Amino acid sequence: MEGDIDISAVWGVGDTPDEKVLGLSAVRCKVTLAGDADDETLKQIHDNAIAWSPVVNTFRRPAKCRFDPGHRLATAPGSPP
Repeated sequence: MEGDIDISAVWGVGDTPDEKVLGLSAVRCKVTLAGDADDETLKQIHDNAIAWSPVVNTFRRPAKCRFDPGHRLATAPGSPP
């Protein structure tokens, strides 16, 4: 697997114009199958692996994300509150 990712703004130091896509903008997967099966069987194995892959399906139909407010972390002794 390989992908195109922009993490320039991850720490708040990158440029973030409206047209910039943060995170993954493309993912490429290369599958190599080998075996004593005929080409059609290998293609079926490949196609089934793609169809039933949780990773592939997450990219194709992104999961709903929910962001709940976090809890305040305790401060270290002697640290300002």
